[in-house]
Amino acid sequence: MGANECLNCANRARHVNSVPCLSPTHADKIRGMATKKPPVKKTTTKKAKPPASTKPSASPFLVWRPGRFGKGICVLAGIRGVADDWELREGISRMAGWPSDAGAKMSKKFPRDSGLADSMHCNHVVVSARVRQLLESEPVRSVEFLPLQIINHKDEVVATDYFVLNPLEIVDCIDLAASEGKENPLDPGTLYGVARLVLRDEAVPQTLSVFRTKHWTDVTLIRRELAARMTKAGLTGLYFIEPAEYQGLD
Repeated sequence: MGANECLNCANRARHVNSVPCLSPTHADKIRGMATKKPPVKKTTTKKAKPPASTKPSASPFLVWRPGRFGKGICVLAGIRGVADDWELREGISRMAGWPSDAGAKMSKKFPRDSGLADSMHCNHVVVSARVRQLLESEPVRSVEFLPLQIINHKDEVVATDYFVLNPLEIVDCIDLAASEGKENPLDPGTLYGVARLVLRDEAVPQTLSVFRTKHWTDVTLIRRELAARMTKAGLTGLYFIEPAEYQGLD
C-alpha cells in the first residue's frame, strides 16, 4: 500500500503530489474534523462536608443511687431504730448519738432474695466495709459512714459491717433552667424532679469527690473517675447513673 493511499476512501484512491482525495466520503470527514470542537471537560465542585457533630463532653460526675437490684440480692425495706432519719437526706451530721442498734431489714416483698452485696437497694445509699475502705483510702472528705446492721427476713442480724453513706457537703451546681427543674410545692426552693439533670461542673471544688446538690439534697454525686475505680475493684451492687439520664423518678 503506497504512502499516499487514502484509507478513508471506499475506492482506495491515491493522493498524487499530496493532493487530497476528492472522494465525497473523505471530504465530508475532513470538514467534520475541522469543525468539530474538542470535548469540554466537566468540572465538578465538591461540596464541603459539614463539620462533624461534636457531642458535649461527658460530665465528670455521676449520680450515685441506692444499690442496684440483682438476682438473689436482698432489697432493704428501710432503716429502723433511727429517729429523724429524714436528716440523712439533708446532709446533716448524725454521727453524734447514732444508735448502735440501727438496722435495715430485708423486704418482705422479696422473700427469696437474701444475698448480700457491697451496696443494696434501700431508701438511702448503704455500703459495705469494702466500699468504706476504698473511699477512705482516696481519701474522700466530709462523708460519714454510719454503722448499720443487716437483718434478714427472720429478724436475725446477718451482718454488722455495713454503713449508711452520709455526704455532708452541699454544692450549688445544678443548672436549674437547663434541667427544667420541677419545684416541690410543699417545700419551695427544692426540687422533686427534672427533665434531665444538667450540672455546672465548674461550680464543684476540685477537693470534693462525693457530695450532695443544693435544691435537691437527696441527690448524691460522685466523680466519674472514682466510680470507675470502685467498679474496677470488683465492688458489687453499685448503681451509678449519667446525670443527663436522671430524672429523679427511680
